[in-house]
Amino acid sequence: MLHYAVVFFVIALIAALFGFGGIAAGAAEIAKVLFFIFLVLFIVSLIAERKADAGDERARGFFVQSCTGISMLTWAIIFFLISVVAGIFGFTGIAVGAQAVARVLFGLFLILFLIVLIFGVLAGIALF
Repeated sequence: MLHYAVVFFVIALIAALFGFGGIAAGAAEIAKVLFFIFLVLFIVSLIAERKADAGDERARGFFVQSCTGISMLTWAIIFFLISVVAGIFGFTGIAVGAQAVARVLFGLFLILFLIVLIFGVLAGIALF
């Protein structure tokens, strides 16, 4: 019983860290930066793929040399998807919503912690 109380308390503390700290806002700013980085990598990959298709094998560059078997178009699609996901998290209100959810989870798990702790203490008193 005490084990569950400790687990609920730790979860409540983690939720409080995300909900009451500035981590959610910081994550949104990081996502905005990642959006632009991966968007640039997407564009560079597309350009390199076009040049490689035109016969310029030097255009394939680092990606093909380090990861043979993966075309530049595949890298471009991967970079595009990462930039879209980062853009969703960075430019929408999801981070603010996640902060509100974290606050609710903090309250919920803190209450669960207290309930389990009280039941554990009462069970300990009744048995011992």
